[in-house]
This record gives sequence, C-alpha cells and structure tokens, in this order.
Amino acid sequence: MVALVTEVARRHAERAGHALAYLYIDGHVRAYFGKVELGKTHHTAMRISLPATTDYWVNDATGAPVLVVITEGNTAMTQMIPGLLD
Repeated sequence: MVALVTEVARRHAERAGHALAYLYIDGHVRAYFGKVELGKTHHTAMRISLPATTDYWVNDATGAPVLVVITEGNTAMTQMIPGLLD
C-alpha cells in the first residue's frame, strides 16, 4: 500500500510541477460516533460541542488535493500544524 501511495504522490508532483510551491491547508470538523473516547470540539454547523475528528486537507495551488490528515478534534489549526509537520 505504501508503494502505491508513494507512486501516486510522485506522479502528482510531476504533473503539478510549480503548483506544489504553494500549499493550502483547510481544516474540517467531523462529528465522531465511534467507540473510542475523543475530546469534544465545537461543531459550528450543529452549534454544539461533541466528540469529533478534524480533517486537514492539503491542496496545491490549483486546488487539487495532495493529502488529508485526520486528527482528534482540536481547537486551533495554527496550534496543530507544527506538530503535524513533524
């Protein structure tokens, strides 16, 4: 599976070329109803705090998706990104 993902990433990088010089990150809260205990996060559409995950979508300069990182729900993307980069 890792080889497949690596190959898809390589092909995307070749196709996108200069568009990868700029990456856009967008976070989306998703309500979680599974069995694992997660912290609560404010869900703006539902206007309540509930267990949730946050999906961070990374897109290139053309808006094409590069990758998505799913984390436990959190309060601020600016505080999460440095840890995700590591």
